[in-house]
Amino acid sequence: MDSFIFIINQAVQTFITYGNQKGDRQLKEDRLQQLEEVLATQGIYPGGKVHRVLEKLIYDLTYNGIIKVSREHLSNKLEVGFNTISTAFKLMEQSKLFILSRNKSGKTNSGCRVILDVQHVNFESILSEVYHLNSLSLKMNLNNQLILHNRLSDTML
Repeated sequence: MDSFIFIINQAVQTFITYGNQKGDRQLKEDRLQQLEEVLATQGIYPGGKVHRVLEKLIYDLTYNGIIKVSREHLSNKLEVGFNTISTAFKLMEQSKLFILSRNKSGKTNSGCRVILDVQHVNFESILSEVYHLNSLSLKMNLNNQLILHNRLSDTML
């Protein structure tokens, strides 16, 4: 069973709405190549459909460094199955180049994934404004699941 960090929908939506960045195709190609290289070291080579999903997600991340997306939306837009999308999510998380969390909302979007690019120029701002964390380090817990750990204390603000 996956363990996810839950974050508040309004904080994510505000950052996405007021981010003001434009998509960058060259950055997408660079980040996609970097992901492929990391996965290749693990003996993983994404197939055509999974690769298409990864391309779309990474391009969308070039805007503001954070996206909110549902499997249903991606499935309809890219004409791929839920398993393909879940595989793409798993590979992104496994690469440790991205942080995946779930959206927490009282009404809708609770099934959405929130994806954060850890190398994006907005990374520190996103951590502060969306996750309400200041100085972070990423580490693995005993179950090899990515967790956020606040350097200043063991609790999230």
